This record gives sequence, structure tokens and C-alpha cells, in this order.
Amino acid sequence: MTPRHLSDRERQMLDLVLSADFDGVHELREQARSAVVVGRCKCGCPSIALEVSDDAPAARLASRLVPSEGDILDEPRGQIILFLDDGRLSYLEYVWFGDRPSEWPDPSRVRVVG
Repeated sequence: MTPRHLSDRERQMLDLVLSADFDGVHELREQARSAVVVGRCKCGCPSIALEVSDDAPAARLASRLVPSEGDILDEPRGQIILFLDDGRLSYLEYVWFGDRPSEWPDPSRVRVVG
């Protein structure tokens, strides 16, 4: 896949997950400015693989999973989670409970936890 800019909804989901305060979030927010989409989930859901500029600082987090997530408040239920590889944004995932979604939820339906 040719890298592309994030769509408005993808950007909203990424920004929501990074709106919480935790160690390393400043570096991740800086990375998010240069983030591009380099892949999609093969199942057809809206989850995306990300790539960021090598110039952006890496976050020093012990886990691959960012300690903040978006909980989808109504049906269909789900979560928005964000993964890192070596302290760099790598995958924005829509975890769903029920029918597979084809698009990201409206941000008004998402509560940030973490």
C-alpha cells in the first residue's frame, strides 16, 4: 500500500486516544503529526497500520499497548486501542463486540479511558 494521510475520522480516533495524560504522551503526540497510513486490516474493519517520521522522538513506554483507549459507549460496543513498536506509533485498532464495523465510530460515541 502506498502511504497516505489519515482520513479525518482516523485522525480524530488517534487524537482521542492520545488526549489522556500519561508518561510518553508528548512524544506520541509529536509522532502523530507525521503519522501516515501504511496498511489496513485484512478483515475489512477500519483498523490501520501507521508509520511516523524517523525524526520524531520515540516514547519510552514498557508496553506495546498505549495506556489509554477509547471505549465506545453505545451499540455496537467496542474499543479503540493503539499499539507501539519500539516507542513509535504502529497500529490503531478498532476492537468490536458483535458485527464487524466498516467505519470508525462517531467521536461523540467514544469515551477516553486511561
